[in-house]
Amino acid sequence: VPHAWASVLSLQVAVAIAKECNTLLKNKKVQVKWPNDVYLADRKLGGVLIEAPAGGESWVIGIGLNVNNRISEVIPGRSHPVSLAEEAGTPLDRAALLHELLKQIVALWNRGTVTATAPYDWEDICMLTGREIDIDTPHRTIRGTCRGIDATGRLLLQTPQKTDQSTRMQAFACLLY
Repeated sequence: VPHAWASVLSLQVAVAIAKECNTLLKNKKVQVKWPNDVYLADRKLGGVLIEAPAGGESWVIGIGLNVNNRISEVIPGRSHPVSLAEEAGTPLDRAALLHELLKQIVALWNRGTVTATAPYDWEDICMLTGREIDIDTPHRTIRGTCRGIDATGRLLLQTPQKTDQSTRMQAFACLLY
């Protein structure tokens, strides 16, 4: 997989995770916050980090997922995470969940869908589409309405100053909150 595909691969893996979590939780609306965070009911469930070791042809896909965490153990004043066990109402078998997640990710390769094209079903799982959001860049904050992503995984942001145009943000170039 070429290095230029990293942000799209991150989206594809995050969508696969969200789908598996939706299956596990019987469609409780697990969604992806561009570019790589997984949320349930506006509470962070996990995320994806993809790196390629220097000079290597391989990729490391890191997945952080709150499985059996207890919210009472979260530091007050921080983000409001959620765990799969909390939503399922019972502790979960992490090994079984890992097995199912890996099957979803391997299916991306087996279907030949690991390409430079964003996931075809992104719109179904994007939590930001239609929301007013702020993007912090090194030079300024850009406010606008999220209109989804384009085929290469860039965020489409409609700004009030340019109602007929969208700003395209690449995952590595901005911070979204």
